[in-house]
Amino acid sequence: MSQTDPGLIIVPNFSRVARALRREFDTAFGDPLRATASRFVWDYWNLPGQYTLLRTAPSSVFSHQSLASFSDELSAWAQENLGLSTISEPWLSCYVEGCEQRFHTDAAHGPWAFVYSLTPPIFAKKAQGGFTRIARDFGSPQLQRPREELDLFCDVDSRFDRLVVFDPRRPHAVERVRGVQDLREGRLVIHGWFTDPQPFYTAKLSKRVATEALTILEEAVSEALKELGRAVQGLGVLRAGPSAKVEWVSSLLVDTERLSYISARDKANFLKLVHAELAHKPRWREICRELGPARLTFPFECTS
Repeated sequence: MSQTDPGLIIVPNFSRVARALRREFDTAFGDPLRATASRFVWDYWNLPGQYTLLRTAPSSVFSHQSLASFSDELSAWAQENLGLSTISEPWLSCYVEGCEQRFHTDAAHGPWAFVYSLTPPIFAKKAQGGFTRIARDFGSPQLQRPREELDLFCDVDSRFDRLVVFDPRRPHAVERVRGVQDLREGRLVIHGWFTDPQPFYTAKLSKRVATEALTILEEAVSEALKELGRAVQGLGVLRAGPSAKVEWVSSLLVDTERLSYISARDKANFLKLVHAELAHKPRWREICRELGPARLTFPFECTS
């Protein structure tokens, strides 16, 4: 897994069923002279000046078995690396000549967005554009510092079997595609959002133990946020286990004054504050021992 900044994660060679999904797509659209039902699935989504692309439900093209395997992989990855267990109903989108998405944000859909590429290697040889362009930050607090285009945006190519996960609050776009018209050569992606942050645990656990552990941890986090000394917004996810140690899983917490993600130092300081609060709660170590092999994941959202 490659992480280039706190709000952007790039995972190459993601899925064991990538080639199976690609074969199913090529089979469905392999012969343009065959008017099979599978070819009549596309919504040509055109909002002038904003969106132009072909989209459909992945289940319209892929087999249930392949799609279920991919969904299981994606969910397992999200639970381990983001601390989220729910995924929105995904879209399958194809970009050929003239297709694009202009800059927009998707903050309301979920705390993390994902784009999984099934784009064939020939796209990079024949096409121009098609990359995801993501703003590097939320604003320009250092207004006097000169910045060039690549200082402002990060460009991520749509490479086959690459998963890109990013903070959808940051402006992002898909550069207009030029040079390909065949669906089998276009930018092909499955995309959606990781949604509805909820606590979960990795092994069988009694409701009593889980509820008590979550209550104690929630109180400690609430107090630590008051002591942090910074106004923050966004999602943070912590994980605890039998050792009683609390660790970060992922963080999209933004310092609202600086308009930037909280620093590694701030994150470390926050954990110290959480552990200090837990030290004053005698039941914490006892209840963690009762977790057994389970690991408890706790997302928390800040609005101010």
